[in-house]
Amino acid sequence: MVDQLSTSALLITRHNPETHKSVLLIAHTSFFQPSGKWEYINSLSIEGVIDDILFEASINHPQEKEPVRNFQRSKEYINGLEQTKIYFRENLFIEQSRCIRLKSPNSPDYIGFRTIEFTNDFRPGSIIALEISLLPQIRQSVIYLKQLLDQYSNPRSQFNHIIKQLTLVDLERVIYRTSIEEQSDGKGFDVYLIPDYGKLVYCGIQGQISVLDKIRLFNQIKHPFIINLKQGNWLMDYISNRLKIHSNTKQLGEWYGNAFQHISSLSRLMVPIYFDLIITGSYYLLIEHAYQLMSPFIINSSKFVRSFSQTSIQLLSFIRNARLPLLSSNIAKPYPIEEKDEQTFERIQLIPSLAAAFPHLSSGLWRNWGRHTFISLRGLILLTGRYEEARYLILSYASSIRHGLIPNLISDGKNARYNSRDAVWWWLYSISIYTNLVPNGYNILNDKVSRLYPNDDCPPERVDSYNQSLYDIIYQVLIKHIQSLKFRERGAGHLLDSSMNDQGFFIEIGVDTKTGFVYGGNQWNCGTWMDKMGSSEKASNKGHPATPRDGSA
Repeated sequence: MVDQLSTSALLITRHNPETHKSVLLIAHTSFFQPSGKWEYINSLSIEGVIDDILFEASINHPQEKEPVRNFQRSKEYINGLEQTKIYFRENLFIEQSRCIRLKSPNSPDYIGFRTIEFTNDFRPGSIIALEISLLPQIRQSVIYLKQLLDQYSNPRSQFNHIIKQLTLVDLERVIYRTSIEEQSDGKGFDVYLIPDYGKLVYCGIQGQISVLDKIRLFNQIKHPFIINLKQGNWLMDYISNRLKIHSNTKQLGEWYGNAFQHISSLSRLMVPIYFDLIITGSYYLLIEHAYQLMSPFIINSSKFVRSFSQTSIQLLSFIRNARLPLLSSNIAKPYPIEEKDEQTFERIQLIPSLAAAFPHLSSGLWRNWGRHTFISLRGLILLTGRYEEARYLILSYASSIRHGLIPNLISDGKNARYNSRDAVWWWLYSISIYTNLVPNGYNILNDKVSRLYPNDDCPPERVDSYNQSLYDIIYQVLIKHIQSLKFRERGAGHLLDSSMNDQGFFIEIGVDTKTGFVYGGNQWNCGTWMDKMGSSEKASNKGHPATPRDGSA
């Protein structure tokens, strides 16, 4: 690593990662003839014990302030400046040095910085090399950190025991989690901000890994990320603290906190090195643990397929401000995990939901879309072996069915919008795939569903007020479509959709019994995935669907 002490003085540091000894070479360069007195070089603070001066040297010339004019090149051999004198000494004690003076104690029990000042003899054309060893307390931290790193290769270690207790939902928090999702927890955390760089993409350690990989590849030792680590312990505190506030990840947060406590006691030069070792080593074990929690299809697939399976972890998580309708208490086991809201004390089912998109469609009202969820359910959830999450999603959307449709935007089922005629068919398709892929998957057809709307025009019912088997609901959906359905959206008007023409709020859907094709819609609405509504009065396209979908889907 190279640092500039002044315009003409350079500090070059080489560090041995095995012995943790360092060599500091300070060179007072002379790229141009000094005018008068050469510039002052600030004192240098060193974190470590100065073991030895390996060598010091300087070049002296009688006419040091004048250009060398009398040099004559030999025709027979390489010759130098005959009047130039070289001073060179090896293996000196600090007290014997001409070039530096030590201004602080250097005994091993002194825990402060060693400060050296440069003498007038350290003129342009001078160099000095110092051998530095670790302070005793830093050496102990290094030994302890190496023991922690050894845990990665020991299947019975504390670290491996901790991560084996993590579910795929827990791993989403540890490895990924976007800014909006993190803020929805209400714990005061967001993605980490690196000064002079910007916000990391993820709150979890993937946010750090993505930057560290590029730093290593291009040897960017002056990267703002590295500078931030050298300047303080903020990032390390952030990583451990955000995990410790959640019960499922508390142990892992404490493990990181213990490791970071020892890293923070190291020389700041060493902090990025050991941070990288701890984070990167744990990252690969966490990723491998994630694969082991998935289906045999993923476990035995290529690296390419396994890498794609990470999107299942990224997109599927529990978001507190984007809850799904409560499931019936009469469903077959296993039941979803439940807890009480800290403020309202109402019952919460911790059912993971699927983000429609990052970053904007990942929390609140805009997270849970029927169409997006069930287009993705086979690839992201079923093929990865997350059968219980798939079951909960199928049953949760079933509870909010109205007019024979699942919601486009579900909004906990009580403020749902029913303007998508293809979403329910993706839901039916997902049930079909579930019964074929999941062992004994047909049992889902007997699961009880707590209907929010036993009939199309009633207000939302309390959970378990009206339970119905899933197969009955499927039958009702098909009958509704064969008989055709027609209604006007509730809350139709500017507040529901500020761009839609009034006629667009009329929904009409059916199935052509001759062709089997689904039909519906009119020229003023867009009931399928091609749902961009014109919104510009200036361009005269407000209220006009970009691609009208009236007719067959």
